[in-house]
Amino acid sequence: GNKLYAKIKIAKKETELGKARDNSKTYTEHAVRLLTWVEGNTLATAPALSPYLLRKTGAYLAALDSALDTLKDDDAKGLQRTHLWDLQNFEMVSSDVFTKPLHNDLPKHTLLKRTLSEFKTLVLPLNKKMKLRKGIVHGDFNDANIVLSSKNDEVGGVIDFGDSTMSWRVNDPAIAMAYVAIALVKADEKKVHGFGMKEEDGSLLYQGMVAFLKGYIAQYKLTPDELSVVLVLARCRVATSATLGWYSYSLDPTNEYLKFHAEPAWKALGEMHNIRMDKFLKDIL
Repeated sequence: GNKLYAKIKIAKKETELGKARDNSKTYTEHAVRLLTWVEGNTLATAPALSPYLLRKTGAYLAALDSALDTLKDDDAKGLQRTHLWDLQNFEMVSSDVFTKPLHNDLPKHTLLKRTLSEFKTLVLPLNKKMKLRKGIVHGDFNDANIVLSSKNDEVGGVIDFGDSTMSWRVNDPAIAMAYVAIALVKADEKKVHGFGMKEEDGSLLYQGMVAFLKGYIAQYKLTPDELSVVLVLARCRVATSATLGWYSYSLDPTNEYLKFHAEPAWKALGEMHNIRMDKFLKDIL
């Protein structure tokens, strides 16, 4: 096939952004950011995925959030920003700009509207009453950003703080749960170990989210109000990923990578809406 080359301009200062131009017919310019390499496998490439590892992952995020809580207000000045992927701004994702590609896809559009309705009726009233604590969040604790130890049996580090904001504290575990759900929807059966196989155990997606959140709340206590909406916010993050991914795919239908990542998100969102909140809360506590 045709090879695609890029001409890269490296940033000389931290305040500059590197740029790359490809030699395609459109001669597209892309933003480039070079980061320091962190050794280790990511959770996405781990040889096995188990409830044990997910609990350890939840505990790691809890420790990270505890550390972030120690930062002073001055440390968070640059994080007071409007960010599309911040769950506080979920309503922005449902704008006509991003949902236009869904207008001819009733099942997907219905899922998004149902998620938005939950956000408005369950989450926003708590925020109005100032029942959702604020803090610096990592904002993108997903399986591609979680680096495992050399034995692949616990978390050794986390990368990519580009989505960090000052936001609701509960957003961090909710976002992580969202990506646990997506990862298990598309996981190879040979990689999945230690999950219950009985009907009463629930789906892999369900068991994975429960395991993760149990690991998190064992180290970082969430309030009853936060627990009441953590699953709703996890759905909101999956809906964000699915909607924006589908929007990006509509702009570039030749990019199968975008479709490959958006489709499992829609499937996960459908499964997540079948979860009974009372059972979920019972199983995590």
